[in-house]
Amino acid sequence: MSEYTIRLVKEPTDAQVDEAVALSVKAFQGDPIITVLTGNNWNLADPFFRSIIRAGALAGAVYIATDKTDRILAVGVWFGPGQELYSTAEQHELGFNDLFAGLSPDTQEWWTKTYGPVLDKFLKEALGEKKLESWYANLIVTDPAWQRRGLATALVDAVYQRAISDKTVLALCAGNETNGIVYRKMGFEEKGRLDMSSSHGSFPTICLTKTPSE
Repeated sequence: MSEYTIRLVKEPTDAQVDEAVALSVKAFQGDPIITVLTGNNWNLADPFFRSIIRAGALAGAVYIATDKTDRILAVGVWFGPGQELYSTAEQHELGFNDLFAGLSPDTQEWWTKTYGPVLDKFLKEALGEKKLESWYANLIVTDPAWQRRGLATALVDAVYQRAISDKTVLALCAGNETNGIVYRKMGFEEKGRLDMSSSHGSFPTICLTKTPSE
């Protein structure tokens, strides 16, 4: 019998959101990505992940891996064809507005004038129209105590089956070389990379896709 179960959560409870957010904050502790995106204000890590998970529950798909006591071990947040993270006012109201208001003025300017435009241009060059035609992962995270046990692979496989049904592709960006290697082992192919930098540091952005076999 498997140690965990993968399932889609269409309407996560407040307790499930809290648990998923706490897991994400713990797993990303000290990660350069969060340092840069929050302007080195780690008090904003919670609202950052909360905004992604709540927006995903509204307009995307939130998958969780749980143990037999229903404790959350891993989380995946995906947006399907025609949907994108933070693309509507409704999504913004689910935490992004509060997150952005908490950023320092220089970090707000970096998000608006650098991060957003640079990432958008990069993804268009790497994916073309496939960005909006894909199942795109904005968050895949596993409890550190459960890493390297196949949970991330299982989360990806669940959405891969939807991509097969939709005749679309999976797409995501890895934020470090280690994760890039992990995704390539899952069958993803690198489509491009860039270094995202700010006054608070930098991190690689590696775009990868996985296309269902014909």
